[in-house]
Amino acid sequence: MKNSSDFALPEIPLDLRGLYFQWMSQAKDGQLPKLNAFDLSGLSESSHSLILTEIIRYPDGTVEDFEPVFIGSTLRDLTREKMPGRRLSSFPGKGPGSDIWSLYLKMADSRKPLLASLPYVGPSPLYQSTKEILLPLSGPNSGDRAQYVLADVLLSAEPI
Repeated sequence: MKNSSDFALPEIPLDLRGLYFQWMSQAKDGQLPKLNAFDLSGLSESSHSLILTEIIRYPDGTVEDFEPVFIGSTLRDLTREKMPGRRLSSFPGKGPGSDIWSLYLKMADSRKPLLASLPYVGPSPLYQSTKEILLPLSGPNSGDRAQYVLADVLLSAEPI
């Protein structure tokens, strides 16, 4: 799987399609869906996990950092450190130049979903990679610019 916003539906793992379809149904007339338009309660935490990340911008609109706001229980249980409320740049291996930073940076200027696969970085020997759908969302004061990224993540024992 490539890290791309140019993908076909069959490339999206079945477990990630529900959130993708919700996003597509809310993306109307070229507008980014708003965060509050999503019903996230129906997604099962047993096979995947959600991560909601806020894009922190300088006054001129350029990206300063990313701050996880919510991490679903599947990933939260596999994380050594508490991430919500802390900026991504404060975590070793997750700041500028990292794979995850690069994905979020791409999403900050995107109006399209991104399908990604990354090497798994964490304490569990059971996983080797992640498969993710990342969705840009607008917030109450962001206008037509992404203020959040909602990611649905599958952990995989398969290498990339």
